[in-house]
Order: sequence, then C-alpha cells, then structure tokens
Amino acid sequence: MMADRDEAARVRLAGGLERTATTVAARVGGGLEVEFYDLGDTARALLGSDVSIRLTIGPAGARRMRALLCPANPDGEPDGTTARLLASIAGRFGDYFELRDWLDESRIPYSKAAESPA
Repeated sequence: MMADRDEAARVRLAGGLERTATTVAARVGGGLEVEFYDLGDTARALLGSDVSIRLTIGPAGARRMRALLCPANPDGEPDGTTARLLASIAGRFGDYFELRDWLDESRIPYSKAAESPA
C-alpha cells in the first residue's frame, strides 16, 4: 500500500470481467491513482500470473477531470470536491479500460506501471 494515497477517498468501479477489479483513489497533493487487478484465468494463461496495472494522474490532470466530469455549481465553477470527482468517475466508467480510453481521448496525462505479483 502506498503512503501517498488518501484511503478514505476511494471508489471501486462496478463493471469489468469476472475476477477483475478497478479502484480509483485520491492521492495526497491532489492527484489520483487508478488500480486494475486481473486475477482471472485469462491473465494466467496469457501472462503466466495475475496482473496489476496502476495509472497515476497528477494534480493538473485531476483538475482537468473535475472540469470535464463534475457539473458546475451555481457560480459556474466545477464542483471541486474530491468526493464529487470520485463519485462522477464511479458513475460514468464501468472499468479500467473505459476510464483509460477516456483519459487518452481527453488528453489527460498519466503514468503507467504494470506488475505481475506472482
């Protein structure tokens, strides 16, 4: 577990294949961390083990996501709370692949790290 995550601010995306999970967590400093786990037979068959992928979105990317995903408040500004952003992400994206594709289409930068924990 990484110390720079805010464990209280985390959502799990509802979709995805059986034996996969995607979570999105707030990072201290304003960024986000997306984690995808594939514990299924396909990952083992193709790669020899389970797989985890982590996308790290910096504070500027998270601010852009807020502007695009969170409805404006009466002053015309995006609702900037982390909880609102995470709720918007969970409501719009079913899994890691939908979110990653949207990040690419929206030109929101992120870093990617893949691991095979086995």
